[in-house]
Amino acid sequence: MRLGVFVALAALVAAVPAIAQQDPPSAQPTPPAGAPTPEMTRLLQYAGTELYFKGVSAIVVGGQKDMTPECAAPKVMGRAGFTVLKMPTFKEGSDIPQSGEWKDRFGVDNCGVAVIHNILFLAQADGVHSGLLLPGDDDLPPAMQANAVQAAGAAAAKGSGCKDPAQMIPTDTKSDKVLEELKPDSTGKLVGGKWRELWMFRACGKPQLVSVVFSVAPSGVVTYEAKPETLSTQPAKKDAPKKDAPKKEQPKKPAAQ
Repeated sequence: MRLGVFVALAALVAAVPAIAQQDPPSAQPTPPAGAPTPEMTRLLQYAGTELYFKGVSAIVVGGQKDMTPECAAPKVMGRAGFTVLKMPTFKEGSDIPQSGEWKDRFGVDNCGVAVIHNILFLAQADGVHSGLLLPGDDDLPPAMQANAVQAAGAAAAKGSGCKDPAQMIPTDTKSDKVLEELKPDSTGKLVGGKWRELWMFRACGKPQLVSVVFSVAPSGVVTYEAKPETLSTQPAKKDAPKKDAPKKEQPKKPAAQ
């Protein structure tokens, strides 16, 4: 199952020159409320460059072709969200972050079908590295995604009969319903609640829907219950967004450990 395979951003640009011909998206990162710090301003400038977009295009288009190889030419559209997880730092005289972590979200026109890709960026001393998170609406922290995708993948294998983990690829995630009220503490950490999400997999080339129920204990520990579902449970897909009109980001769940 593909999730969080990290590569250097510069290497992506060099490796996929054809993708680099796409125009940068019109939507620039949106600064947070209030006066941005100098570090935030520099990050927003960096994330709005052509070099950055070339790297995003390479990883997103590569991931989309894994998900749906029947679409020969998926196209990256506008930015649909931008979230800073750890404030970056910059070396004197450099425009490239030396540390920090953020998530970027881009819409893709996949042969007429709208898809949202989420990319996690890690800035380190040796450069900026990036990797795909789960596609779609899911906004779980990366560590929770990694845990939940194991349970969901097992359910997809059970429902589809696909035994090859390399052929078990998540292709979409959608919020479904809140089953018990979400209860955050004063820091935003969840200390109670239950909700359900619907995840789609490409299982040995065939679609398999899985429902994933997340339950949060008072201690903050999250457990996952996944089971295969019929495709009739899946909400209808939307047409691809027009360029200059990316899909708006859904309201976020409170942070959970």
